[in-house]
Amino acid sequence: MKKFLAFTLGEVLIALGVIGVVATLILPQLISGHKASIAQSQFNTAYAMLSQAIDSMEADRVSIMPAKYAGKLNSFYPIAKNYFKIIEDCGVLSDTTENKQSACPKKSNTYTEYNSNSNHAASIIGSVVKSTSFVTNNGMLVIITNDDSIYKTQLFISVDINGANKLPNKLGWDLFSFELTNQGLLPVGAPGTYLGSETNREKYCKKDDSSTLMNGWTCGEKALTSTDYFKDLYHGH
Repeated sequence: MKKFLAFTLGEVLIALGVIGVVATLILPQLISGHKASIAQSQFNTAYAMLSQAIDSMEADRVSIMPAKYAGKLNSFYPIAKNYFKIIEDCGVLSDTTENKQSACPKKSNTYTEYNSNSNHAASIIGSVVKSTSFVTNNGMLVIITNDDSIYKTQLFISVDINGANKLPNKLGWDLFSFELTNQGLLPVGAPGTYLGSETNREKYCKKDDSSTLMNGWTCGEKALTSTDYFKDLYHGH
């Protein structure tokens, strides 16, 4: 007479319970790690895309000196967009419509700060009603702030690494700002840029600070220099 060895129903239920507990503990970490990995890849792609465009302009002997465009409203935009693969030209942000099929921002206050639910961050992409933008073939939104009033001597290029229609739409999470300087394109907060001092770099990229206006503006510098930036950012999310 043959004997068959098997688990009892009780043993199976206990094993499933243990597996469930382990999955509950590990799954959030796996999800946050996956999000961090995607964001890191998108950020690297965005920075490479912007840098390549600036390098190509320089190779074509097109001026990349910010002084050339200082105080001349949107004078950089029609030149720079020729060096990107664009699928939609959004024009001036304040002129965008509520077209649901559009990949352009639906409104000028689409973005919020690093650790805030306010729409203050709309101001960091310059005088937002004057900023211009376009959508690239990889779905990213590029915003160029070449002002004639607030930031007369600075030229900013911000990029939403996953597009305007995908959340979180927050500075330092999926929106990062760079500045065209005499040394080339640098993330805002790097030495030689607006807010480039060590004090400002820390002040404007604090995950636990919801009071500082424009919090997140210098996070691009940290994202570029710290290998753990996105891991820390998405930890627990």
